[in-house]
Amino acid sequence: MDLISKKRELMKATLKEKWRYITIKVHCEHSFTKEQFERGLTAALLKLVGEIGYSQIIARVITFDKDLAIIRVRRDAIELAKQALPIITNLDNVPVHLQTTYTSGTIRKSKTKAKSSIS
Repeated sequence: MDLISKKRELMKATLKEKWRYITIKVHCEHSFTKEQFERGLTAALLKLVGEIGYSQIIARVITFDKDLAIIRVRRDAIELAKQALPIITNLDNVPVHLQTTYTSGTIRKSKTKAKSSIS
């Protein structure tokens, strides 16, 4: 076990990062892979909110289907992320519109809401 793992075990629950999960509907004619979507999202967020803003958001794509994505962001920066997402108009030079549909504190709840929005 390395030093970082030991520190995580000793960390109090109150000091751990608190995450929120945003379900996004992706309106685009082009299909992306999860890696392409995450790379494009990161570049667009860096361009919009800068390095300091992105370091507050720390967005990660959890799941991605061709028209739905669930991203993880820090709880402190949820409003910044929700304001920046609709402003993104292209990913990898492909026109796209991102629509925030649901925000949750758990992945399970986000996935169930995403499945119900497809139906």
